[in-house]
Amino acid sequence: LAVKGSQSLDSEISSISFSEDRSKLLTTEKKGDVRLWGISPNGKLISDEPVFEQDNFNLKHLESASFSPDGKYIATAGESGSFGNDEEINLWDSESLTPKGSIPTNHRKINSISFSRGGNYISTAGDDSVRIWNIKPNQINSPIPIAEMKADGVRKVSFSQWKDLELIAAVGDDGIVRVWQFFRGNSSQKPT
Repeated sequence: LAVKGSQSLDSEISSISFSEDRSKLLTTEKKGDVRLWGISPNGKLISDEPVFEQDNFNLKHLESASFSPDGKYIATAGESGSFGNDEEINLWDSESLTPKGSIPTNHRKINSISFSRGGNYISTAGDDSVRIWNIKPNQINSPIPIAEMKADGVRKVSFSQWKDLELIAAVGDDGIVRVWQFFRGNSSQKPT
């Protein structure tokens, strides 16, 4: 492996994600800071300074962030305080980093988020469940998940990005990797 660049940050990094077009790198810090870094076509950091930096990003505690597959949005998971102690999914425009909406999740803590291949759904891992949220424009801000699967102390979740089969994988404190097949429009997911 060839090192293409490095940057030291003064805080604990909670997540890192590339944009689909590979032109940006998103880093988030537990204290709520978000930074976007430019990436050159040969994979190097363009500068030692981020192209965008926002302290506290309206969040108290930031655990996970991800670009949507089309690169238009960034989803973050953190407690903003506007809905008590519930963790939220916050959606942001990836160019201007202006808010596009939020979904109160009723999770006490969200450890991980992942977009579906088409970008219309987000899965969250938190507490003892994996939940799927519809984020189509007319569904943003709906606090009701379209599906929920149980898993002990779930830490990480990932949507597959395959065209012909949508799977959701999660791992929890019990060390078990669980995989579910996602059927759009059907809230009863089937373990595979």
